[in-house]
Amino acid sequence: MAECGAVARRLCVAVLVSLLVSMVGLTAVNNAVSREDGNMNMEQVSAEQWNRLAKKRLFFGHQSVGYNILDGVNRIMEKNSALNLKIVKLASPADLDPKAEGVIFHAEMGKNFNPRSKMDSFAEWMDKGVGDNVDIAFLKLCFVDIGTQTNIEELFEYYRKTLAGLKEKFPSTTFVHFTVPLLAEQVGFAKWKHRLKGIVKKILGKNEFYENVNKFAFNEMIRSEYMGKEPVFDLAAVESTFPDGSRSTFAVSGKQIESMVPAYTNDGGHLDPQGQDIVARKLLAFLATLE
Repeated sequence: MAECGAVARRLCVAVLVSLLVSMVGLTAVNNAVSREDGNMNMEQVSAEQWNRLAKKRLFFGHQSVGYNILDGVNRIMEKNSALNLKIVKLASPADLDPKAEGVIFHAEMGKNFNPRSKMDSFAEWMDKGVGDNVDIAFLKLCFVDIGTQTNIEELFEYYRKTLAGLKEKFPSTTFVHFTVPLLAEQVGFAKWKHRLKGIVKKILGKNEFYENVNKFAFNEMIRSEYMGKEPVFDLAAVESTFPDGSRSTFAVSGKQIESMVPAYTNDGGHLDPQGQDIVARKLLAFLATLE
């Protein structure tokens, strides 16, 4: 009984200390940072570039946030006659029409909370015929794929090797790298309740997937490895940028960590209609300007 009491006291002390550290060092701010989102606006895209995109075949591997983005793409296309694209969901690689033009083919990849399964699924789809029959391909991980206990160094190396292998197999296909989507930081009592749950999970050695710090670290690896060398759609930067250009960030150990703009989500992670449209406009412009 004495041992149980000691363990409980240590747990309480650890939680209280961690909360105090969080209150001092983890403050949500809307802060301007030096990095731009790296993506063009639709208004900057020429008619020639839209016409070129309308002749391409694209493949998008994703889960739920991917559906959010495609909902936004559909709405944007309904309002813009210059966009001549179709969105087609595939049940298997064999369903892809290799003669189609102006199509965003898409399919669900792997399982949530298991990013390697998504990378493996994406590679399998490429190997089973998609890689030979699309011009552009991209995989998007989810906000629940990276948590506090995720070994992001190992995961990034697995991602890097997977994409390097695909690029070697399919040199005529342009592979686009996506940064990982973010969560909106909670405020008030909900914020501290969430922090407390995260602290307890950390003490118990459980993976807290609903946090942004490791997502940011993984995204920095994507940026460092590929930006300026290969196409990168910086989804995290778009999600964390307010309409006025300022950024939604919070400080951890003197470093600004990106978080989703609260107005872009209804549940803290998935994109609401405003967020969907903002991301969709950026993505369409990005895809249209790829060479």
